[in-house]
Amino acid sequence: MSDDLLKIFAKNLKLYRDVEDISQAKLAELCGISLNYVSLIEMGRKFPGPDNIVQLAKALRVKPYHLFLDLEEDKADPVISKLIARKFLTDLTDQMKTFADGYFKG
Repeated sequence: MSDDLLKIFAKNLKLYRDVEDISQAKLAELCGISLNYVSLIEMGRKFPGPDNIVQLAKALRVKPYHLFLDLEEDKADPVISKLIARKFLTDLTDQMKTFADGYFKG
């Protein structure tokens, strides 16, 4: 396994987990693997086998190959654009809710 591919996989796993707003513990639970194992994968110290790759992708609602894409080179990929837009809208919605809660309490 090349170090570059391991780094890309680790970075993507964390990105997609953040986009889906899933903790490492929840991802581990959904995939039937340990929290420690998820952490080691995200740190680039372990690489999952094929079955775990499929489970991770399924839990994150992406295709397994998306975990291997170099996002720096593939920014035009429609799936990546969709994920970035989803994360942006989620963050914006949270900010609006926080503002509204503060505004209507005062």
